[in-house]
Amino acid sequence: MKGADVIEMLKDIKQVIMDKTGTITEGEFEVTEVRDTNNKEELLRLAALAESHSNHPIAKAISKASMINEESIDNIQEIAGRGIKAIIDNHEVLVGNNKLMKDNGIEVNGHNDGTIVYVAKDNNYLGAIILKDKLKNKTAKAVKDIKALGLKTIIVSGDNKEIVEEIRKEADVDKTYGECLPDDKVHLLEKLKDNGPCAFVGDGINDAPVLVASDVGFAMGSLGTDAAIEAADIVLMDDDLEKIPMAYRNSKRIIKVAKENIFGAIIIKVLILILGALGLANMWMAIFADTGVAMLCILNSMRLLKAK
Repeated sequence: MKGADVIEMLKDIKQVIMDKTGTITEGEFEVTEVRDTNNKEELLRLAALAESHSNHPIAKAISKASMINEESIDNIQEIAGRGIKAIIDNHEVLVGNNKLMKDNGIEVNGHNDGTIVYVAKDNNYLGAIILKDKLKNKTAKAVKDIKALGLKTIIVSGDNKEIVEEIRKEADVDKTYGECLPDDKVHLLEKLKDNGPCAFVGDGINDAPVLVASDVGFAMGSLGTDAAIEAADIVLMDDDLEKIPMAYRNSKRIIKVAKENIFGAIIIKVLILILGALGLANMWMAIFADTGVAMLCILNSMRLLKAK
């Protein structure tokens, strides 16, 4: 936790908004199928070349699926929320989602049974790569614990709505928003804030803006990017989502104990001050009001050493 003020903000959150890939899912995609092409090897080769310099889990999965020679790449341009544009063997290759294809006037066959990466060469549609990701083992339990605290759970993802909805059912999340670009996530967060303070949980470089915009930002410390970790208020060092409800419960305990210490110390000091003004206080009372009260506050705070 980056500072005591984070604890004060955390205790007031009403909603936990989560990214999908790498946050509530494993983030380790597998190419399960290649469609709409008679030359699967060439399609995978072009996609792998285009994705070869990206750290995104989808890019890594595609790169792993094909042997490549990077000497054939002249230029790679990453388009946020869309995909990759690259010059390969003197041909313009587009690898990305449906929005990237539409932006370039390319018609594609729609698929909705997995994470889809479309591939085009010189503005001609070549085919689609189907990838699958799976829920983390602890996601369902973490979501259940978060909801048990009276907090609303929401998934916001750049993936298509059908995939996000499928994950929502698996994890039993309250609501989902799919096909969101980084800017869309920020705008959506601002709207959701009308329903109460929000915490956002993410891991990617695209999550950095929304992590900054949220009331409390959680970043994955193990798989998360440096940008996400830098932008977040709280870093989950082991990527364990069950630490979110634990952090929320303990933030309330910490603030409760802090208030007990503050008000308890003030009441005792004022009481002895009044007794002193009436001539009823002696030296040991004065010492107790100073050092004794400090010791009581320390002993009371030690209850927090036992995490809940």
